This record gives sequence, C-alpha cells and structure tokens, in this order.
Amino acid sequence: MAIAGIADVVGKRLNNRYLVEEVIGSGASSLVVAAVDMKSSESVAIKILHPGLKHDAQFLRRFLAEARAAASLNHPNLLRVLDWGVDEHEQPFLVTELFKGGTLRSMLDFVPTLDESQTLFVAIQAARGLQFAHSKNFVHRDIKPANLLFDDRGGLVVADFGLARALSEAQWTEPIGSVLGTARYVSPEQVQGATLSGKSDVYSLSLVIYECLTGEVPFSKETNIATMTSRLNSLVPDDDRLGIYVDLIRSSSHYDPTQRCTSTEMVKMLEKIAKKLDPPTSLPLVPFGFGARLKLNDPPTLIARDDLTEINISPLAIKDGLKYDDDTNLALNSSDGSEAEQSDSNQNSETLEALKSGPAWGKVGPPKLREYKKKRKWPLFVAATVMLAVFALVGYETENYVVYSQTVPRLDGKNVSVINIALGADLLDGKIAGYEYSNNVPAGDVIKQSILPGVKVKKHTVISYYVSEGKFPVEIPPLKSGETATQYENSLKLAGFSWKVVMEYSETVTQNEVISITPSTGKFQPGYTFSLIVSNGPSPRTIPSNLLGESQSVAQSQLASLGLVTSLTSSYSNTVPSGDVISTTPPVGVQVSKGSTVTLNISKGPQMVLVPNLSGYSLSNASQILTNDGLNIIATYGPGGPNAILFTTDPVPGTYVKVGSPIVLYSQG
Repeated sequence: MAIAGIADVVGKRLNNRYLVEEVIGSGASSLVVAAVDMKSSESVAIKILHPGLKHDAQFLRRFLAEARAAASLNHPNLLRVLDWGVDEHEQPFLVTELFKGGTLRSMLDFVPTLDESQTLFVAIQAARGLQFAHSKNFVHRDIKPANLLFDDRGGLVVADFGLARALSEAQWTEPIGSVLGTARYVSPEQVQGATLSGKSDVYSLSLVIYECLTGEVPFSKETNIATMTSRLNSLVPDDDRLGIYVDLIRSSSHYDPTQRCTSTEMVKMLEKIAKKLDPPTSLPLVPFGFGARLKLNDPPTLIARDDLTEINISPLAIKDGLKYDDDTNLALNSSDGSEAEQSDSNQNSETLEALKSGPAWGKVGPPKLREYKKKRKWPLFVAATVMLAVFALVGYETENYVVYSQTVPRLDGKNVSVINIALGADLLDGKIAGYEYSNNVPAGDVIKQSILPGVKVKKHTVISYYVSEGKFPVEIPPLKSGETATQYENSLKLAGFSWKVVMEYSETVTQNEVISITPSTGKFQPGYTFSLIVSNGPSPRTIPSNLLGESQSVAQSQLASLGLVTSLTSSYSNTVPSGDVISTTPPVGVQVSKGSTVTLNISKGPQMVLVPNLSGYSLSNASQILTNDGLNIIATYGPGGPNAILFTTDPVPGTYVKVGSPIVLYSQG
C-alpha cells in the first residue's frame, strides 16, 4: 500500500491486519492514519513512512533498532509503541496508541495562548515523560507542539521517540531542504551538529512553554536557517507574559547546555510552580475528527490534583469537521519511490524480514495514570483470571519443549547508555543489578552480567548487569605541618587526584606553605579535584594617613602594631611643631609588606638665625651677608650708591629671628 493519496489509504488493510479508517495527519516523511487492529479490535494509530525510505538500508536498520528500543519505554506520558514492520510493499510502518484529543499544535491554533495553570498542566506531563526517557538514555531530538498528543480527557503523551534519530541518520530532509526537526524549536547544539543530550529536549520544551504563554516562538525568522542561527549564543528574551515561569524559561533555555537545567530539575521547578497556582479550569482540546468539522460545545473542564498526575475532563462534542495540525498538514501526494535505485534491495532484505516480525500484542489499555476508575465487572474478571491460569499451565507444561532462540550478547565493556538498545536489538531486556568500583573498567561501563555471553535464552529474558562506578576510592594524603604547596601537590599526584590552588594571606603560615585542603578528610575516587589553600604570606599593610602631624612616639607605636619597622630622620619646619611627623617614606596610603621599614621625618621646628652686627659695612656687603643668612631684606632707608655705609638694622643686631624673616637696612653716606 504505497502512499499515493488519501483515497488509496482509507479502507485498505495494512499488512493484512490493520484496517485504515481515517487519515489524521501527514508530512514529508510520513502519513498518520487511524486504524483498527483486526486481531484485537482495538483502535490504533499508524505512522506510514515515506516510500522512498524503504530503499535506505541504513535507515531500515536504525528504524528497527529504534522501534524496539522505544517499545521498551513504559510511562504514562510517553506514547506506547505497539508494533512495527513493513507492509506487503516493503514500506516501513509504526503502530502506536491512538490519541483522539488532538495535539498541542492544533490546540494553540485554536486558542493562541493558554493561561498559567493550563500551561502548567501541559508542561509538567511533557517534562515527566522526558525525565523518564532521559533516565533511560533516550533523547527525542524533535520536541514540538505537534509531537505532544492528548487523549480525550487531556492526558498528554510525547510521541515519536526514536523516529527523529532514525530519520536523521538516514539524512532525511524536508522537501525544501531544511534539517529534520522543526526549525522553530531545535536547540543551538542541534544547529551546530554537536552531540545531543536530554538538555536539547529541555530547550525545545522551554520554547513550547514560551509559546503557550505568549502565542509566539522566540527567534522565529522568515527562513529556517535564519531561525536556527539567530539562537546561537543568544538568550531567550524576557516577556512580561511569562509571569511565574520567567525563572523556569531562563534556566531551561540557555544557549549553553552546561548552563541549562535537566529534565529532572525542570520537573522540580514545575512542581514548585504548581503549588502557587490554582488547578486549571479548562483545557481547549481540539480532537482529531473522522471526516466532520470540529466545533467545541461546552468547553472541557479539567480538575488537577496537587501532584497533577490525575485528571478529569468532561467529554467534547465532535460535530462536522476536522482541524489538521499545521506541523503535519502537508501535501499527501508524496512520491511512491518508483524512481529510486534498486541496488540496495539485497542488502535490505534481511532487515525487511526482521521488521515483518514485529512484537505480538493483544488487547492493551492506556496507562493507569490516564485511565478512569471503572466499576469492577465480576464476570469478566473471573473469566480473565481463569484464562490467565490456563495460559500459565500451558506455558509450564511446554517449558521443557521450547528451544530458546535468543543469544545473550557480551555486555562487559559496553557503556550503560547503549545496553538497552543492544539488548533490545536481540529482543532481550536489561536491568541494572548494582554498581561496583573497578580500577580496570571505566565508570559507566558494564563489569559483569548475570547470564554469560553465548547462552541461548527465550525472548525478553531479563539480563542483569553490574555497572562500574569508576576506580576504588583512595584516602586523601595527610597534610603535614609546614609542608609546601609543591610537596603536597606531589602527594596528591601520586594518589591520582587533581587540585586547584587558591592563594590566601596568612599571618601565621609562611608564604607558599599549605594552609588547608578542602575536603580535608575521607576517601575519594582518583581524579577528584581538591581545593588547595596556599599561603600568600601576611596581607599587605597600608601606611596610615593619620601619622602626619602625630608625635614621634605615637607614630612609631602605630607602625609597630602593623608589623612595620621604623627609621628616623629630621628637618626644620615652619608649620609642623617640633617632635611631630612631617612626612613618611614611602608616603602614607601606600601598601607595603609586613616587616618593611618606614622612615619618619620628624620636625625640628622652625630654623632660627642671629641678626649680625654689620655697622660700618658697605651697604652692598651687608646686604649680601644678610641674604646668605636667610633673611629677607624688604627695605633700605638712607643714601645708596657705592659709598653707602650700613648704620643699623631692624630687627637690631643680636636678635634671633626665623630664617626668611624680613629685615630693614639703615645707611649713611
């Protein structure tokens, strides 16, 4: 059954098992239909992949592994994978639970924004689903509103785990050449082609939350390339409409993954927000219709408990019509792959046969957290109990006649992140039995397994294994008194530890000696980084500014209290009293090391000079002598000229005056 158009799909049987009833969405890589499983009479959803993909051997192998791995994810907020394979035309398909409540995309197209409580109800379910998947080392890679589905009571699941990775490894692109994953929601590390972790999904979910609250997706540009590159090294802009979510958005949307919260941390933040909000009153579901136009009659009422794990929404009336999802409502006339090269057909055959043998499954209901509590129906309960007993008895009687077909692979040396995928490829299940230290096996790798490699077991046998916690812890080397940083660093190096040096001033520990180590005691694994506190000697001293004008004894006492040595010098000063400090060397305010010498310049008071008796001296000679003594001649009375003789002075000869004092000369001819 090739995807040629809706008319070619509806009413057809897929793989002679699934009767297609309705097309509920389509995109460049797949067509999504609602169908009935003819074996169990259950309604299911089927994603029929583009016919061109059946010629890609790498994609088929990856699709098989990812489908098996995704089927192992069992959580109320994750869409359950029920079956997978290829149809009679060797076209890959994936069978999942059918959710008729529509997508978050269709909801946001119907009502542009949700209130804070509605957003909380949507976000916490999505975050819990991601938290569980990330704990199992799964990364979604394509979180967007179109991949968040609702049941008819508002229960939410995250869809398409594993498919994004399979398509990306097949280098599948949209027709216009954009990279896989809706450009408006991809993380910066996806744009850069870096290795992805669960934090990439956290970034995408943060943009979804942003859109729920504001009706806008940050960094949206006219082209995909512009949209994706605009978020590199850019923080999501704040918006008043984010309200109580502003801190959550900042923490979950940082462009640097190392600065971004994990899904576990995101769940905790959402749980704190839940305590501050009233339960949501309504959630405007936009269900998938079956050929009629949708109208909302009596908006749904939603009641959420404190932990937001159970809901109760009144049913929606579905009338004429169908609202398609913008992210999936694309042209249905995809190529049927008839022009693709057939050179890989032999290489594909083995994988195609494996796909055809998808898992058997019976009548399976939705996860418990999304179920209504129903009244017990005793007749059905008794019948089911009897049937289970019969099946158990038959299984017991035939146990010795079963030939086990699955070979246990070697797990030791493999990283725990790939174990479930490796076992899932062999239809086996894995379980961590415990953690042990090992000096030979790196942290995160398997040390040993419960069933030896090569042993034949039945499908879905649980293989327990022990995971290395890294090398055995080592006692921290004791710190000896007076040990230098170099000496102690050698001890840490021999023990296999790392360290970072922090320099601190100390009045008691000599420079370059170790003050302390943090942590100071205990056992730690090699590679642990310690903080090594090393003495930088005494802190520098600042020469006090209040020394100037202070007495010599007080100044010396102050310097001594700072651990500084004093030397003295003196000089005359007309402004500083005798015995007080005129200045210091180095100057006040300068920092010096402990033990440095500071010179105090002590005032001797003003310098005095005796006015000499120069009577009878020529006026010119007398003037020169007085000037040389430091006196300031301010006036001369009497005759001048070369024959003038000094008669007397004012102040009179024999008087002591300060150097620089004014003096008046009296002369005669």
